[in-house]
Amino acid sequence: TNLVLWIGGLFDTLGHVSYPFALAQTLPADWSLLQLSLSSSGNSWGTKTLDDDVREIAAVVRYFREKQPGRKVVLMGHSTGCQDALHYVSSTELWGDGEGERPRVDGIVLQAPVSDREALVESMDPEVYASCNEVARRFVEEGRQDDCLPVSVMGDVFQRIGVTARRWLSLASPDGLGQDDMFSSDLPDERLKKTFGKIPQGTMVLFLYSGSDEHVPKHLRPTEFMGKWKTHAENSGAIVHLDSLKLLDGATHNLNGDPQQVVEELCRRLNSFL
Repeated sequence: TNLVLWIGGLFDTLGHVSYPFALAQTLPADWSLLQLSLSSSGNSWGTKTLDDDVREIAAVVRYFREKQPGRKVVLMGHSTGCQDALHYVSSTELWGDGEGERPRVDGIVLQAPVSDREALVESMDPEVYASCNEVARRFVEEGRQDDCLPVSVMGDVFQRIGVTARRWLSLASPDGLGQDDMFSSDLPDERLKKTFGKIPQGTMVLFLYSGSDEHVPKHLRPTEFMGKWKTHAENSGAIVHLDSLKLLDGATHNLNGDPQQVVEELCRRLNSFL
């Protein structure tokens, strides 16, 4: 059996996003869907990094490849899970099956790959956002990058869970250099070359960008910057599916509560990709 490994976003736990259950019912007979529960799932993401996630994802891929060599594996990220999927394929030269190496995957699907930084800038009080950046940078300069930002600075941002200075800057640093900052509309080509431009040759890629995503600022035109993603991915030899630049009409960020035809269209596109 071939596998779609589904990776959730910030705060997601098993069943928090409902469409994977519908998706699992529609997959071809030789494919199964597994939802990964990583150490960073739920409220724990604030003290973890993409590197932590990728190490755990690699262990899962290795386990199933050892059980059945030759099976296909596709990583499907939702929201911040898209950062995990893209980081997995773009951040290493250590491809292989040995200890410390990362098993190759056949493809990645990015569902709702939105910018955490742009969403935070849109939703936060500008003074609170600036204070969080200032304190996080100071913590890093003092060697305290793994210390959590005080509630007195963050307030109710992220529901008062612990977020380290390192992870805050990874998601939200205004210079656009954060490790998590892969999908912002203002990223220059040099930055995109280090993510989309590092996808291994022959890797299949599908973007599933929601047309009514509540976390995307209204003034942005996703198809414009998605076109850049596609160009850099194809320049690296990746194979980007032809549906990738079509927005999912009527789809919200995680599709919970969306009309049935919206979920069916997501399922149709993924099945076409597989």
